[in-house]
Amino acid sequence: AVAAVDEETAEKAIDLIDVQYEELPAIFDPEEAMKPGAPQIHKEAKNNIQVQKKLRAGNIEAGFKEADYIFEDRFQVSKQAHVCLETHGSLSSYDTHTKKLTHRSTNQAVYSLGLGLSEALNMPASKVRVINPEAGCGGAFGGKCGPFTYDLCSAIMSMKLGKPVKMVLSREEEFMATTTR
Repeated sequence: AVAAVDEETAEKAIDLIDVQYEELPAIFDPEEAMKPGAPQIHKEAKNNIQVQKKLRAGNIEAGFKEADYIFEDRFQVSKQAHVCLETHGSLSSYDTHTKKLTHRSTNQAVYSLGLGLSEALNMPASKVRVINPEAGCGGAFGGKCGPFTYDLCSAIMSMKLGKPVKMVLSREEEFMATTTR
């Protein structure tokens, strides 16, 4: 992450950064990603399945027997971005004397955000104060329940710099760095 006094200075600093990385095998089809031998995203998620939930209700076989008509097919719904009017953003201010963090965020889940920041920063929850501005979260539709990486980035930067750090995502950054449904 880059912190600067203004956007122009940040852009100049970004241009000076040389990033080197190793290109890893990629897989773009969810069905292929779950097959044995597919490239693993996370070692602890066998066959790239992070969470698996099974829902059971009623007697399926009896329901099929009683049905007048049965239509079977495969359905798929693509991810949808919430595209809230106000993009995600935060303002963190760490007090180096009291060792307390005040974090203002467009996040709609203030309590869980505070606990998440407390845990990630290894700070007592009593030292983390999260505020949702008076204007609220600018529309959310369930898409601003965090914590998100931008919340953590602004908090860490404020702690390292000893100054307030504001981070507001552009629309493009929001598509890349926040949740979808």
